[in-house]
Amino acid sequence: MKTRMKPWSLIFFCVFLLPLTVRAEGEWEKRGSITVSQQGLVETRLLPGLHAMIDQSRFDLTLTGPDNRPRALELFMDDRREGQTLELTPKNVRLTAAGSFVWEADGPPMTASSLSVTVSESRFVATVLAEGLKAGQWRVLAKNEALYKTGSVSRADFSIPAGRYRAFRLTFAGFDRRNERKILPISRVTVRSTEKSIGFEGLTVPLGFDREETADHVELKARLDGSGFFIRTLRLESQAPFMGRFELGREDVREGRLVFIPVKTGSQEALNSGSPSLTLDLDQRWPGHSLVLRLFPRGKFIGQIKTLELDIQPPRILFSADRPGVYHLTTGQESPQPLLDYAHTDKTATRTRADLSDLETRSDRHIRHLVEKYPPPEGRPFRQPERDTRRPERRPGSLSVQFTIR
Repeated sequence: MKTRMKPWSLIFFCVFLLPLTVRAEGEWEKRGSITVSQQGLVETRLLPGLHAMIDQSRFDLTLTGPDNRPRALELFMDDRREGQTLELTPKNVRLTAAGSFVWEADGPPMTASSLSVTVSESRFVATVLAEGLKAGQWRVLAKNEALYKTGSVSRADFSIPAGRYRAFRLTFAGFDRRNERKILPISRVTVRSTEKSIGFEGLTVPLGFDREETADHVELKARLDGSGFFIRTLRLESQAPFMGRFELGREDVREGRLVFIPVKTGSQEALNSGSPSLTLDLDQRWPGHSLVLRLFPRGKFIGQIKTLELDIQPPRILFSADRPGVYHLTTGQESPQPLLDYAHTDKTATRTRADLSDLETRSDRHIRHLVEKYPPPEGRPFRQPERDTRRPERRPGSLSVQFTIR
């Protein structure tokens, strides 16, 4: 005896199934796609918009294949490597009026721990002053280091305080015994790092911001397009050079009120005649979406803020593509993914490099997530901190999406 499904039963079944289908499709908050042309290991880097930090060691991230089924992935900062030695390329070479010789070069994207100088002739004997550019200021790294003869060349090898430097400057004195003011024949300058990693290429992220002024300071508020950025450097370029005190922090909701939480404070005492006006080396992971910079210019004019940007170190993603097609990385599905310092997969394994593209955002999910995370107490709207005066300035940028909950 055959049993036939009644029409109303079929309608009920479809109505019951439809919300489940919509829910499965609508769970993601942000999504990026990776097009893979062949099987094998695929590596990409996480776009700023797909940063969704749960805590310092986990991100909310899901990988699905062309069949919409989840896949395994590794989320890590870098491959494990031995110490690195890189040769520096001279950017500026000159003689000074005092008879010393100056050699300058840009710094590499790694933590430097020692310098080595080779002069192509052995008859030169000199002392070396080494300086590094960090946070917009030249800092003495080593002084009175001697060039010594070794075979047909002269060398100087010395340690420096470990750190990331934007540039190096070497000043040689006492090398010109006959006062002939000759250019010192430097054949090679190398920098060495003892860290196990030299890092993946970083990303520069321009920030959109709101500007507000009070009686004593200028406040710049930016909303980051993701949470958990590992920020190497923050740069600000203003119309006039900035001197004075600064406070860098973020805003969070505490008992229904926006509260400023300082992360880094300090002051810039010297004029920076070049660009940018203020450079802050952070080298830390930034929680949340809020970034606030307060400038206290001691009543001096700084004018228009031309640029506010971050250098970030994005995590890398490694997965095995079992078939060609489009793979998706999504956030918002509450799928914790451990963030590793180094990849577990052997670095010698062949990898195909692919870029994330077609980043999509479901604003309804994003706003709902913010409401769930920061509910107004007892149904009351958020209270804004009071300001003495307001002079809003909106600076466009790639990360200028603002959400206000009332």
